[in-house]
Amino acid sequence: MDRKHAIQPCPSKRRAVFLDRDDTLIPDIPYLGDPGRVTLLPGARDALLRLQRAGFLLVMVSNQSGIARGLLTHDQVQSVNRMVARHLHPARLDAIYYSPDGPNAPSETRKPAPGLLLLAAREHDIDLARSFMIGDKASDVACGRAAGCRTVRITTVPPPPTDPLADFTAPDLKAATDWILAPERVQ
Repeated sequence: MDRKHAIQPCPSKRRAVFLDRDDTLIPDIPYLGDPGRVTLLPGARDALLRLQRAGFLLVMVSNQSGIARGLLTHDQVQSVNRMVARHLHPARLDAIYYSPDGPNAPSETRKPAPGLLLLAAREHDIDLARSFMIGDKASDVACGRAAGCRTVRITTVPPPPTDPLADFTAPDLKAATDWILAPERVQ
């Protein structure tokens, strides 16, 4: 076969770590609309830098029901998200997605539904089976599982109770990152 007409292998899809925002990257302040109140949880920047250096895309996914409840605007949520990204620098969020839907209406994007992860996978060529979802709630774990990702639940209750649905339970983002970057998982 002529080499210039040989079929080229399809480039492999990218790996990602999907990250919940509140109580995963920043302390949870209910209905946070003021970017001036954003602070990072200890170790968040370093953990994301390690994941980024290992070749993972970093995608923040968050439920923001305050919009549906009339407590927040899209502009406020976007301003807070931009501030989170600034605080994380030099780590870089490759994408930020949020669901404005409330808990009482059917939604394809509000976690535990996997819509935000599926959208990110389409838009960024992400292999969900080689990706991870990290969050502090059962809905984060359910979202990741429904999308086909491996999951990590962060729980700060000492000692962290094991979440039987999560692939791993961690006390913080550093421990979650250590588990993800273990040689048997990084391929």
